[in-house]
Amino acid sequence: MEEIYVVLNNVSSPQRLIDVARVVYAFKSSKVKGFAISKASGMAAQTGIPEVSRMAYKLRKSILILPSINDVIEIVKPDRVLMLVATDDAIDIGLVDLRGVKRLVVVAGGSDDAFTKAELALGEHIYIRSFSELPPPAAAVAVALCTLLKGVER
Repeated sequence: MEEIYVVLNNVSSPQRLIDVARVVYAFKSSKVKGFAISKASGMAAQTGIPEVSRMAYKLRKSILILPSINDVIEIVKPDRVLMLVATDDAIDIGLVDLRGVKRLVVVAGGSDDAFTKAELALGEHIYIRSFSELPPPAAAVAVALCTLLKGVER
């Protein structure tokens, strides 16, 4: 795998948005290429996006701000889309086989009702086995990236 893009979907909390951006931008791996925000609303759109944009500019990191996950997929053109969810059909992230995948998109929810049925149909559902329920997005993204990168580097 050469590139991972992280998407935070349906976020209204500016702090939640900033926390996820900090996690994504803190990764040392050159494989973590960018951060995308889809369906931002409320204070996240008004104050969170400007703060994250400033952070991205200062760190010379990429950021995409788009209205939907579909738009992210259209622009990034990933080989696979993984969605961090707590659904019955989700598979353990540690079992995800990324052989042959060059570009990956990992989507985390920014709220309790993060995904519509249509959005859930856009990717494969994964969960983090160590947790009984999905942790807050910043923690979920950190654990997911560590697990996925560890699997690739083996």
